[in-house]
Amino acid sequence: CREADLGSCYLRVGRYDESIRRFRHGIELGYESGIVYYELAMAGQYAGLGKEASEYYEKAIKLGLQGDQMESTAWYNMGLIQDGLGNKELAKAFYANAGLVGDFVNDGAWWNLALTCLETGDKTGAADALRCFLDASRDPERRAQAERMLARMSKSAYKLGQLKMFIWRDDATGWRPPSKSANELINVYFDFPGVLKSA
Repeated sequence: CREADLGSCYLRVGRYDESIRRFRHGIELGYESGIVYYELAMAGQYAGLGKEASEYYEKAIKLGLQGDQMESTAWYNMGLIQDGLGNKELAKAFYANAGLVGDFVNDGAWWNLALTCLETGDKTGAADALRCFLDASRDPERRAQAERMLARMSKSAYKLGQLKMFIWRDDATGWRPPSKSANELINVYFDFPGVLKSA
């Protein structure tokens, strides 16, 4: 469908409103597929239409996507959206689904699930998610950080209110390290010398 193709082109060049308009028009003309809804969801997410984007990702998954990576990314993005909207329990469910899709390794889903569990006071869920993250990740710095977090959790050395300084989110990557001043506070408070880099 020409409209969907144009929607894809506008998405790639960052013209999200036009992309959304083209995708919607293509759907009105009867051209529905998982890919069309997936790309419509991405355009909606970038345009700041979180609730609509989440609904489009769900529709994309129901219609079927090409490969585990795309489905995992759809679940992950729904988690980011719900997390941003303050729906922490729903975000946790979506992150877990993202981590469990097929053979695709989505270590970011496990990482964000662990952080969201910590935000909601679910230390057991956070520990489980960190273990899954360690199984999935090949990033030595983040693995070391996760191992230290698990060690501290097992010793009950955390104070959740202070840990919230550590949890920063970024739309593009899902997470980023805190600023230097927050980093220094975390290193002193949690005795995590050199674990985090400044943003």
